[in-house]
Order: sequence, then structure tokens, then C-alpha cells
Amino acid sequence: LSDTLRAAVADGRIVPEFCLHSEYLTQEPYVRAVARKARELGTPVNIHVSETKKEHEECLQRHGKTPVAYLQDCGVLDSPTYAAHCVWVTDEDLAIMQRCGASLVHNPSSNLKLGSGIAPVVKALSAGVNVALGTDGTASNNNLNMFEELHIAALLATGSVCDPAAVSVETLFDMATINGAKALGRKDTGVLAPGMKADLAAVSTAAPHMHPNLDTLGLLCYSAQASDVILTMGDGRILYENGVYTTLEKDKILDELEKTVANLSVR
Repeated sequence: LSDTLRAAVADGRIVPEFCLHSEYLTQEPYVRAVARKARELGTPVNIHVSETKKEHEECLQRHGKTPVAYLQDCGVLDSPTYAAHCVWVTDEDLAIMQRCGASLVHNPSSNLKLGSGIAPVVKALSAGVNVALGTDGTASNNNLNMFEELHIAALLATGSVCDPAAVSVETLFDMATINGAKALGRKDTGVLAPGMKADLAAVSTAAPHMHPNLDTLGLLCYSAQASDVILTMGDGRILYENGVYTTLEKDKILDELEKTVANLSVR
């Protein structure tokens, strides 16, 4: 590790964790070995779970268990675990996740783009599962826009159960903030409070679509766009402010990107 990375790990800014990717890309002895090591080190585990119907059903054929039940049997859920997608999880899966303290990370844009389905977020919340919000990666989500994810998650939650009051804006906002911190096992961020890391984003309400401001959380969930963000801060350090990236050379990065894409296209 570089000195910078070592320092970041030492002061808690970076928390190492195990990634298993999924049941279908790993062998059971390896999964059990990772589970043992995660328990020994007290390290979180992240994994893709029941993203597609095919994945879910093939796990049943291979192991006679759903992916969640399989992970529990292998000991993975003995450690803090956050499971991406969970589109095809069953009621019993959700009960297992709640008992084990595993988190569900909802990735609405990715699931819709790939035609995977809609995660049972309302059921998960009702079951007491910690539900957080994610973007997945650029392979299945083009802009990694958390405000877009928040908006789509809100619409899917109410539309999937035909109840406009199924999920409150308070719960939706928690999914995008404190619940994400909980999923990562972090107790030093996720809310603005004394003693917490100064990790924040400032959102302007100047644009026409941000008026009238009758409900600030509702405005953030249903109206705000990524372009409304005027400042981001990580641990008190300003990373972006009014169009300026303080730690990145945007033009240089974009130039290198275009050259790389052109090179790939030629090949």
C-alpha cells in the first residue's frame, strides 16, 4: 500500500472489506474461507445477491437454497454484509437478512436498464431490513447520479405496491444517507451531527424546478437534480464547489478518456 492509502486506512477514512461478487462466480470452499477470514478480522463483506431470476433459480438448482440462505449456511452473514440488488429475494430471505443484520442495497437504474426486475423495497423495509441506495457501475448505469437513483427509487417503491404513501420521504432520504453508512458499517458519517465526519453536499434551491419549497425532503427526493449540487465535502475538505473540482484536473482526465476510447475503437 502507498503511504497515503495506509494513512487513510489507519485513520478510518478507508475501511477494507471482502468482495465475493456473487454466488454464481465463486466456489463454495472459497466462500466459506472468506466467511471465516471475515469473522476473524471483523471485516464487512459485499456481494451481489439475486439480481436476476436466472441467477436466483440456478442457485436453487445448485444448492437447494436461495442465494441468501446459501450465504447464511456458508457463514457469510455472520459478518456485516451488504447485498446489492436483491431483486428476487423471498420473504424468508428478507427474514434471514433482518435476523443477521444484512443490508439490502437497492440499485434501481441498473435493475431497470438490464431488465432484472424491481427489488421488493417496501417488503424489505417492513421486514426491518436496512435498505440503502446505490448506483451499481457504469457497465449497467450510465451516469451514476444519486439524485436520479433517489427519484426512481421513490417512484418504484410507491408504484410497485400501488400506494403513494408506501414509503415516506424521510425513509427515502435515510436510504440515500444514514442507511448507506450503516450498510458500510460506518458510525462516523451519514448524518450532520457533532462528532461526525463533515461529509456533505450542498444543494441550491435557486432553479425554477426547486420552487416552491414546501417540503425540503420532498424537494430533494422528487425535484432535485445532480446539477443543483453546488458543493461537496469529504471530512471537511471541499472536493467540488461551483463547477470547480479541487482535487481533480477535469480537462486532463476528459482528454485522456477520449484518447483511450479512440484507441479502443481503432482496435
